[in-house]
Amino acid sequence: MIWTPDKEIITPPRQAFCYYGDYPRPIIPIGPGRCGTSFVAKCLSEMDIFMGYKLKKGDKWSPDGYYEDKEFLELTASYEHKSKEAWHEKLSRLIRQRRNLNIPWGFKDPAMCTLLQEYLKQLNPIFIRLRRDKESCIASFVKRGVNQPKALNLYKDREEALDKYLKGHSILRVTCPSGLKDKTELKNLIRRYLLNCGIKLSN
Repeated sequence: MIWTPDKEIITPPRQAFCYYGDYPRPIIPIGPGRCGTSFVAKCLSEMDIFMGYKLKKGDKWSPDGYYEDKEFLELTASYEHKSKEAWHEKLSRLIRQRRNLNIPWGFKDPAMCTLLQEYLKQLNPIFIRLRRDKESCIASFVKRGVNQPKALNLYKDREEALDKYLKGHSILRVTCPSGLKDKTELKNLIRRYLLNCGIKLSN
């Protein structure tokens, strides 16, 4: 199943895996932004990992699409406008819907970095952490119209949150751009990593 930028609604992939744990854990590509998470999320989708019913469309900065789950984007954006109880109830519903599919699933939401503490109260994810040098990330933000002080703060806040809250979790570290040059090699690396975490893909 390959999502294209002109298609917003996608359907769950076929059931093509063996799972050895208690329930399907989400697979989450994560980083400070402008570091290759969209590329990795696309690879996951091509490997029949369900990345969401509604995905953010591509644009000139990412023509192939962002592979960001709109339901999780909306949830993260609503944190300041909901009570914690209501927010966690919504998160619980989304998690339950995905787990009930009984297939490998994940999501991508760059802004969730600063809410990891809340997400991790209900999730035990398998993370793919993307790393890119600070200067390149900030330059990419600025190119997209983000002023430099804000870009610097985004990078700093997200990296600090990742360093703090990912400790003790399953993490595959991938460096951008060197780790993204060979898609086949990257997918094989992800397959081996997921197998080590108890998920065997057939694609």
